[in-house]
Amino acid sequence: MKSDPADTAIVAYRLRLVPSATFRTIHPDLGADHFWYRMDSCFYLNEKGRPRYPLLVQPVANGAKDNFEYILQFGREMQTDSAELVYSDRAAGTATYKFKLAY
Repeated sequence: MKSDPADTAIVAYRLRLVPSATFRTIHPDLGADHFWYRMDSCFYLNEKGRPRYPLLVQPVANGAKDNFEYILQFGREMQTDSAELVYSDRAAGTATYKFKLAY
């Protein structure tokens, strides 16, 4: 997402998770509620092994079935080319997904 140029303290990202059919088969007990609640500690920025958790994790009601969107807000102090966004869902296993960020 494009940040407001006047706001020098916050940067926002928009992220969409699309669980695969295999994931839904392995974890049938994790319904849509799982992706709506308790997500605040599943996302973080990682730079040189140092996690920085978001200031805000806001689920977005997009109306689409089987995918989940979030707005993540972080402080700008960690925004470097080497930082990566990490998604680690502790309730669904040990898989961790890393995303390169576009500035």
